[in-house]
Amino acid sequence: MYKDGDVCPICGSGALTKKSIEETFDYKGKAITIKDYLIFECPVCEESIVEQETLKNTEQMLIDFITGRI
Repeated sequence: MYKDGDVCPICGSGALTKKSIEETFDYKGKAITIKDYLIFECPVCEESIVEQETLKNTEQMLIDFITGRI
């Protein structure tokens, strides 16, 4: 949906930059870190938007994490 250089949909003035980060999720005293979590970041408002494919690829992992299956 988004790509490098797209105008930020939040502030309307920054150009989004695709980044690969490590994202840590905390839930009930436990944590899970996902490597290669792709986001688009705005340098103006500092908003981050998760890349669509990353959402699809990590959805079940996060469901399993919050339900205690992993």
